[in-house]
Amino acid sequence: MLWLWERAGESHAPVGCAEFRAWQRIEPEVLATLIDHVVALGFVRRYAGYGGSGAGGPLVLLRPEGAEQARRLARRRENDGERRQYALRAVLEWLRQRRGHTEPRLGEFFDSAQIFFLGTALSWEEVSDAVDWLSDVDLLVRTEAEPGDARGPRVSLTGDGREFVWSGARLEEYLRQRRERARPVVRTHIARADKVQIAGRDLHSADVRYSVELRPAELGVLIGALAPQLELDADSLDELLRLSRQLTRYDPDAGPGDGGSAAGSGSGDGDPDDGRVRGTLRRMRELVSVASRGSAREVVDVVIGQVLSRALGG
Repeated sequence: MLWLWERAGESHAPVGCAEFRAWQRIEPEVLATLIDHVVALGFVRRYAGYGGSGAGGPLVLLRPEGAEQARRLARRRENDGERRQYALRAVLEWLRQRRGHTEPRLGEFFDSAQIFFLGTALSWEEVSDAVDWLSDVDLLVRTEAEPGDARGPRVSLTGDGREFVWSGARLEEYLRQRRERARPVVRTHIARADKVQIAGRDLHSADVRYSVELRPAELGVLIGALAPQLELDADSLDELLRLSRQLTRYDPDAGPGDGGSAAGSGSGDGDPDDGRVRGTLRRMRELVSVASRGSAREVVDVVIGQVLSRALGG
């Protein structure tokens, strides 16, 4: 399209395609297929006048729709961002096609079909910048050439680079997914022990384990957050939420005058309130035991059991 537009301009003169066939070194059958394609798109039409068969290639007329498409392509060809993105993809595709060969020199890229972006060759600077960027994101390895070696550095795909070129994904999407995979994955393991065990796993390090001991008030907050996921009936859910709110107000270190007695009004030595807390925990466990949501129920049941065990001195 760009080739036709550059020759026809805004005129309505027919353009012979023989020069294009010679430039691209393609067979007449390939040229005919290409012209059939752009004719079907409505961008050109065959010239039916004198000399329409052409010498070595047919004559065609560029339609207004074709001229507009060519102008869009011309704008893309001059866009630095488009050229940069193409250079990244082109270098990776070139290396994919070179699989099984010795590590190629970057200078060999300039003899490949990938060097052209919409009919214009990429510059050495554009290609070198693309290689530097791909090296920075660990998709290829660049080995510098000896001083005076005009063929440039050797380049090869890394493991991630090979994974990408065979994935069929867009470069931006692949890099986004790789970043997601590299993020630490946190899993919570509730062990039947005196403490809630939380394990954090980083994909690039060994397991790191640490403990968090929940107080009744903290348990109330946790259960209040998880209760809606238990799929209890309305009455049981209301009761569980009410009991969890009672726990959130419980402070074993505060006396009645400090507002710390949540489960009842104790004498200040903590014993009556501790008894009420144990009763509250047992009732909460009964409510949770009939929940239909398995994973959330298991988490809440185990944590309640641990806190209850500590409340009983176990």
